[in-house]
Amino acid sequence: MDETKEYRSATRSRDLIRQAYFSLLKNLEFSKITVSSIVERAGINRSTFYKHYPDGIPELARVLAEEALQGLAVALNGHDSRLFLRDPRPLLTDFLSFLESTRQKYDVKITYSRANVFRDKLEAVLSDHLKDCFPDSQSDPEKATLQVHYMTSGIVSLFLKWIAGGLSCSRELLIDTVAEMVQGNH
Repeated sequence: MDETKEYRSATRSRDLIRQAYFSLLKNLEFSKITVSSIVERAGINRSTFYKHYPDGIPELARVLAEEALQGLAVALNGHDSRLFLRDPRPLLTDFLSFLESTRQKYDVKITYSRANVFRDKLEAVLSDHLKDCFPDSQSDPEKATLQVHYMTSGIVSLFLKWIAGGLSCSRELLIDTVAEMVQGNH
């Protein structure tokens, strides 16, 4: 097989795997999805799945989360992290918009779960962007690291709980309340 056909075949297989995975996520919890259910839905062999994702479903989930989060990193780069404590609303609005568009783009439920690859990566991307927003970031980096992780885990937790339908408030109230908490806690 020439390289072009092989490339198209590999791309097609990955696309089928992803479509099957997202289709299954519509109705099943992550922990209930199996390689067998993915390959059956995708119409491919197990060996094809493992050729692309040797470590199985956790690797597939990690790769997909990383791809989705690349867009978040780009969006956050448009915000000066040093201004976040003064006016967190623009960044919070863009962050929540990212979560909403991710849910719509992949047409899956974003679950509120402690054991969630996507959640952990969200916290890491947001923490990395905000690492310099606290005044102590230069003089006491350990303290600043604790502050950033405390704040970002709270933001991610609240936003994911709201996305999953676990909080019955408007989008505006969520953003305004979190912004007030951010401004009052530094």
